[in-house]
Amino acid sequence: MLGLSYLMVRCYSSFFHAVAPSIDSEVLNQTLNETQDMRVVCTASGNPQPVITWSKAPSSKSLSSIDAVLTARNVSKTDTVSGVYQCRASNEIGNDAIVTFSLGVNCK
Repeated sequence: MLGLSYLMVRCYSSFFHAVAPSIDSEVLNQTLNETQDMRVVCTASGNPQPVITWSKAPSSKSLSSIDAVLTARNVSKTDTVSGVYQCRASNEIGNDAIVTFSLGVNCK
């Protein structure tokens, strides 16, 4: 039985192709008008599947997002929404993939 287990592990490892993360979506700078909603999608590929995290400069603190989508409802000029954001895709293979974009809010 030991020989069979070894064979199964050996076959599995030969089919696993590790790939460093890369960001697939184009994240562009945006300017919104007050009261508009912000929705920015960041998709990535890699193997194992990368985890997406968002942060706002200059802080490295992660922002909450659902399914790699960063949202803000009813933005206003007085919000702290304007600024530079970063989408980071990471897995345990290679370097993280990072894309940065700016968001501005116009007065109504």
